[in-house]
Amino acid sequence: MMTFCPIDKIDSKEIEDLLDQAFGEDRHERTAYKLRDGALMIDNLSFALTDDDILLGILQCWTVQLLDENGASHPLILVGPVGVAAKYQNMGHGRAMLNEMINRADNMDYPPMMLIGDAPYYAPFGFTAAQTGAWALPGPFERARLLCRNVAHVKLPQNGHIAPMAKIAASPR
Repeated sequence: MMTFCPIDKIDSKEIEDLLDQAFGEDRHERTAYKLRDGALMIDNLSFALTDDDILLGILQCWTVQLLDENGASHPLILVGPVGVAAKYQNMGHGRAMLNEMINRADNMDYPPMMLIGDAPYYAPFGFTAAQTGAWALPGPFERARLLCRNVAHVKLPQNGHIAPMAKIAASPR
């Protein structure tokens, strides 16, 4: 039976192996990983998908911020990695994890979400590049892959750079 379970219930080596399969062993050089350096994982939005004792996938969310031109902080949630074990890809597990995370987040008062990913894949979940055109990241990225989900229409600056943030608080709606 498929279950979403806390990441701390999964062996860290098993998680690393899955992420290496999904993104390659050089994944730590990617810009998204640089954003996570110094950020805190958001426990209730980060989890594993298992089927009995088999790890199918992992989804993590992190605290980041958009710093505007005046240095003001605008909290964001960095979504990712969203990884599925190679032999379980293309079976809807990534979509299931995203739906679970979004349902959890939408029931709490969380800030907007952002990620670096494939726009056609993430568009059905409400992610778009419409607000991110002048945002900067600490490394190379394709502008069309910098996506934001802002269903509460929080006012975000057009310009700024994304950086880790120590903590984001959320409260039940």
